[in-house]
Amino acid sequence: MKGIKRFFVICVALTFCLVMISFIKIKTDFYCCESPTIRWKFAIYCGECDDETGCHYTLVKNTGVLEYFGLKPIPCDIN
Repeated sequence: MKGIKRFFVICVALTFCLVMISFIKIKTDFYCCESPTIRWKFAIYCGECDDETGCHYTLVKNTGVLEYFGLKPIPCDIN
């Protein structure tokens, strides 16, 4: 019975983490072409925010989980 409860708690925690990663944008101290970068949806995005139009982000090519977790340097290839 303890094993089932522990498994259920772990599944709920992992699901919560995956959902939060999809919605929370984490700012980095890295800039691409004078634009700030963020970590979002297991990739790196580059963009700008302003008061009139809000925030617009573009996926940085060839980024994924390794860059998201900081295991690989962030490339600055937006095109």
